[in-house]
Amino acid sequence: MQAASEERPAVRKCRWCDETKALEEFKKAKNCDFGRTHMCLDCHNKQVRDRGRTPAQKEMRRLHLQKFLAKSPHYLRNMARKYRDADPERFREKERRQGKNNRERINELSKQSRIRNIGNVRAREHAVYARISGRLVRPAACEECGASCTPNAHHDDYSKPLAVRWLCTKCHGLVHRQQ
Repeated sequence: MQAASEERPAVRKCRWCDETKALEEFKKAKNCDFGRTHMCLDCHNKQVRDRGRTPAQKEMRRLHLQKFLAKSPHYLRNMARKYRDADPERFREKERRQGKNNRERINELSKQSRIRNIGNVRAREHAVYARISGRLVRPAACEECGASCTPNAHHDDYSKPLAVRWLCTKCHGLVHRQQ
């Protein structure tokens, strides 16, 4: 480090790009001369951006992540849940924006999903029409936990459209995650 008595220069030469720039255009570092690194911010940012960009490095990162997620499968789901719970209004606004910006893509994916799962769709529609016509009656409580709510119809077997279990949202989600 330079002695305190020495005058601080207004410019410095970057050791990576060999350009002379103002001292403020260099990354701060207490342990370097004049409190700034010898690498300008542009070179520093480029180095950070390019870090891990070679195919071998990408593959190594992918394998590391795959190994980590194999040990902790719920890690990403828990992180996403924490993110949503920290600021739910921000998350809802982000979903609204994404929905508006990608409406055509969402509609196309919905159509493709309906075509792929036409048997499931027909079973759900059959159950809805049966409920509306009165042939299927929605109870006032969940069949699984007994909670007083407006339960959802769950099909264990889509080939039997009127054989449904009435589950609250929480129990319905648990049943689908166990499948």
